[in-house]
Amino acid sequence: MPKVSRREFLKFIAAGGIAAAAGFAGFSSIVPRNASRQATAQGPVPWTDGPDTIGHAVHVALLPNGKVLYVGGSGWHRKEFQAGTFQAGIWDPVSGEHHALSQPNKDLFCCGQVPLANGNILLAGGTLEYKSLAPNKKYWGLDAAYEFDYATETFVERDSMAHGRWYPTLVELEDGKILTVEGFDEFGYHNLLTEIYDPETASWSISYDPDTSRQYTVGCDSTGCAEDSNGNPIPGAPGPVYGGTNMGVAPGGLGLYPRMHLLPNGRVAVVGQGATRRIWNPATQKWHGAGTIAKRSYGTSVLLPLQNTTDELGSILVCGGSPTPNAGALNSAQIFKPSSAASFAFVEESVTSMTYPRRYCNPVILPNGKIIIFGGTAQANLPEEAVFVPEMFDPDTKTWSELDPHTIRRIYHSGAILLQDGRVWTMGTSYSVISYETSTEIYSPSYCFGTRPEITDAPSGAEYGGTITIQTPNPAAVTEISLLKVPTTTHHYNTDQRLIWLQIISRTDSSVTVSAPINSKLAPPGYYMIHVLEGDIPSEGAMIHVTFAPYNPIFYDVGTPGDFSITLQSGKDIRGGVEALSGSVLVGRQLKTWTVNLKRVSAPIGFITAVVRRKSDDSVVAESITEPIPASTLLATYKPYTFTFDPPYNIQPNDRILIEYDGQTGVRMDAWQADKIDGSKTRAVRFKSGSLTYTGGTVMNDRDVSGTMSE
Repeated sequence: MPKVSRREFLKFIAAGGIAAAAGFAGFSSIVPRNASRQATAQGPVPWTDGPDTIGHAVHVALLPNGKVLYVGGSGWHRKEFQAGTFQAGIWDPVSGEHHALSQPNKDLFCCGQVPLANGNILLAGGTLEYKSLAPNKKYWGLDAAYEFDYATETFVERDSMAHGRWYPTLVELEDGKILTVEGFDEFGYHNLLTEIYDPETASWSISYDPDTSRQYTVGCDSTGCAEDSNGNPIPGAPGPVYGGTNMGVAPGGLGLYPRMHLLPNGRVAVVGQGATRRIWNPATQKWHGAGTIAKRSYGTSVLLPLQNTTDELGSILVCGGSPTPNAGALNSAQIFKPSSAASFAFVEESVTSMTYPRRYCNPVILPNGKIIIFGGTAQANLPEEAVFVPEMFDPDTKTWSELDPHTIRRIYHSGAILLQDGRVWTMGTSYSVISYETSTEIYSPSYCFGTRPEITDAPSGAEYGGTITIQTPNPAAVTEISLLKVPTTTHHYNTDQRLIWLQIISRTDSSVTVSAPINSKLAPPGYYMIHVLEGDIPSEGAMIHVTFAPYNPIFYDVGTPGDFSITLQSGKDIRGGVEALSGSVLVGRQLKTWTVNLKRVSAPIGFITAVVRRKSDDSVVAESITEPIPASTLLATYKPYTFTFDPPYNIQPNDRILIEYDGQTGVRMDAWQADKIDGSKTRAVRFKSGSLTYTGGTVMNDRDVSGTMSE
């Protein structure tokens, strides 16, 4: 028999060809759009078995500790819903430990979920009633909301939403609040309220569009209100009416689980399943039309990797789906990009199609920026039409390539999620309302085989506009750094999945320093995995918490360079700094950080610290938590050094905020001879034996220390 390549074989069976398994060594079965795992027996095995799930894994999230949360609730299993049997589990990919969770007595099946800035997972909505059990034969939505506390592994109930949501979408905004839209209400009608969850207060508010007067009546739509099979009104419907003049609710037509993404301009784009594109602007709370596209029922959309720059607009890949739920699936793909930062219009680009048409497919961004689409089916939810061959999209070349096939069908209610080590866990599948899949598989991309770069140490946190220094054994070989938000997924789409490329600033023999995300529009606050890459090969991810800087207004700001210096020297001028007399602008402020400019002269030996002393008795009332600075490390020119007080210290009248040096000679602090702030009420001081004079006997009323103080 002539030799047939593996690629040719897969295309042959995908087209419906049939061959005897014995005729092709390594293949144990012939299934349309499938090939067995043994196809790769001569090399690394990309697919391995994962743990069986406890119930149906419908909602899945990677947690900041690297574990995986999955929630099924009743899992589209009517008998479990009727019995009140709701399931959830935690799996640790490192240790392999796997256990069930105590889930609320409300059914979180078909809720929306999103990671919060603090690492917890918000789950909102779910199933109040099954379609077959409801009097109007519609799915009814639950109004409940929970935060999953990943540290305690418990579901903490929060205030309920205004009304029920079954199949809602949740998106984190740049300020850490959560936009929540769509889903069926408690009578099975589209919920048109735009609701915002504030994690700081654990409460909900309704956002209205001031440019429209659209209204929403709970339990109703344009065809009427909720009735039972005999035409009788269902108790409670119609419910309250929302909206009105200059208080419009969300537009209709967003659909269930609308595909939504936070763009780099802070707006939220709706691009994907439905035919109507929309943009919501949180700055104005207005909904804007953004054109139409071909409908893609249960297609998927992915925010493509972002550059960490102010001119990044963002691009969204849309692929798969079908024109109607029962029509044949599409293999086409498109990219949509805002025409400008201010525009509400998109530029559309058609790209190479996938090899396999598929709906119910599962997208995953890898740490190297490539995107894999797993699973799906070519027709409706037919198991015999399942697609087993994943395809990988390269955003640079905008082309697809086929990968090794999995062996378990991944169709409706399946999922795929990136793990911290760079592998991908695939899980779930609903064959019917009473039958689901608990077997899982783990995919190891090609970069898992062979030598990978390493991160030996990384900071646990980063602030916008700052820098991140990563310890790695071979910094010279590092070509790129990626920052990937911890993913969550449900119903074949991942709202907050995003990757940002961080600019390399400098290298040492053991580290690489990069720019942190420049703002929270590019990278909303929360937990991310940071990776170093050598070419296309990433390290395993290191968890890092990206947050806003603490409230940090500068209340003392004296520029540099000055024209005077304060000498710090043990036994002579032992300390110097700023004195806040009664009425000073410093009094009553919360001192969090103090930055001063220091330099060395000669060869100083000793340590430098920052303290606050009470004038009346010279006692220390606050000390910085900053490690003492070895004077020997100072430069011969002035350089800023920051001292941090935690908790912040509330400055009192006549407090002296001081830099102290315990060496004999050689340290100077930058200052001005002329007054720069607040007259004599806020003045520089240099102490000799506790006196208020500096050498020569002149009080320093007209002098100030260069630097800043911040809350």
